[in-house]
Amino acid sequence: MPTRDTGAAQFVNQHPSWDGRGVTVGIVDLGVDLDHASLNTTSTGQRKIVDWVTATHPSQDGDPSWRFFTGALTTISGGTFTAFGRTYTGFPIDGQYRVARMREDLLGATSEYGIACSGGGTGSDLDRNGACGDFFAIVWRPSDNTVWVDADGDASFADEDTAGLKRYSVNHDVHYFGHDNPATAVRESVPFTVEPLTDPVDGLFWVNIGIVAGAHGSHVAGITAGNSLFGGQMSGAAPGAKIVSVRACLFTAGCTSHALIEGMIWVVETADVDV
Repeated sequence: MPTRDTGAAQFVNQHPSWDGRGVTVGIVDLGVDLDHASLNTTSTGQRKIVDWVTATHPSQDGDPSWRFFTGALTTISGGTFTAFGRTYTGFPIDGQYRVARMREDLLGATSEYGIACSGGGTGSDLDRNGACGDFFAIVWRPSDNTVWVDADGDASFADEDTAGLKRYSVNHDVHYFGHDNPATAVRESVPFTVEPLTDPVDGLFWVNIGIVAGAHGSHVAGITAGNSLFGGQMSGAAPGAKIVSVRACLFTAGCTSHALIEGMIWVVETADVDV
């Protein structure tokens, strides 16, 4: 990053408190990595990513991270229910829910977190377990927009976040696909958010699984507001700034006009960003 050539590094050195603190920047891109150490906190120790949403259209943009829930309700009794040919156990609260699934075979192999399938198969190995045909059950309680995900695909919710997940802006909930093996150099667990949506026009039910579609959004966020990059050797232009992440791009290729326009409107009107 040419921060010296643009004078950004010298500016912050001369004015240490003028480093973006008190400013929120909207990044309308491929999504910002929720796990990157330099994008976790600001220079003053505050949370850096304050919201994370997806601006693609649930039904018209072909974005497989939007999962459709049919009108039928699923009864969960004794913590057990059947869906997609599997019996699930360990669900924390009995009742009536909507159920869908996140499918690896729909994701493009070029996704930042995806690993191309062996043998030329379609999709990505989202949980990095060596197989690309997995799917992960999603249970949604529309009454309070709480979502549960069988994120390791073992057909049990007993080892998941039993309290359920809210959209990121509510409690900053982040959950993970797969389990990390600390003995490897690659982090096998993949962070994600949830975003429930009842379409106001057609009344259909959707939940977005918020995972980044590529590295560029984190790249831009790092240039803009990365804090203590490379073990503290450098920072972005405004390490004190906070970030709102809006994903406007797909998992196959490209970004949509709808998502770019709606994403820009959203950061200005709803997130009330400064930049």
